Amino acid sequence: METTKICTKCKIKKELENFVKKKNGLYGLDSVCKICKSNINKAYREQNKKKLSIYDKEKYLNNCISIKKSVSKYYINNKKKRKSYNKIYRLTENGRMSDRLHSLKRRALKLSTSDGTITKYNLDLLLSIQNNKCYYCKCKLDINKHLDHYIPLSKNGEHSIYNVVWSCASCNLHKSDTIPDKKLSLFISFQVG
Repeated sequence: METTKICTKCKIKKELENFVKKKNGLYGLDSVCKICKSNINKAYREQNKKKLSIYDKEKYLNNCISIKKSVSKYYINNKKKRKSYNKIYRLTENGRMSDRLHSLKRRALKLSTSDGTITKYNLDLLLSIQNNKCYYCKCKLDINKHLDHYIPLSKNGEHSIYNVVWSCASCNLHKSDTIPDKKLSLFISFQVG
């Protein structure tokens, strides 16, 4: 068996380790050497930048969607299992540390974006503007009302009276850290006191 092969692109005789494996090629190797193959691929990518960019974005989005679907399907099918696991995890040293770090990060975000407008007076005024109803579903608020950051702190929202609404626990927990489609429209005439 020979230890060299001629590249069909550059016509140079090279050692077999300079060729990529290919099942149906001579000696189980590609007919083009690694260097020429790299140059061909690079030229193709340069010529088809837009096409590849669109393809990569679509592939990425489809991959994200399929991952989200499988993850949410798993969480739906294993709700009790996840709940008991999380309960046990929070009792461990790592779980307590994770909760503490999350709490500290959130507190730091609040402090760094706070403009001092969230006071008891302003929160009471906001509740009266909303007629003691949830901003999202318009149900009557009870003692378990939540103060929701309309644009979440994790999405660069501010800790300001202009970025918070009163909501029921269900709506706030369902919204999580997403930005709603509904435009925030409470504060056209809202004067901070």
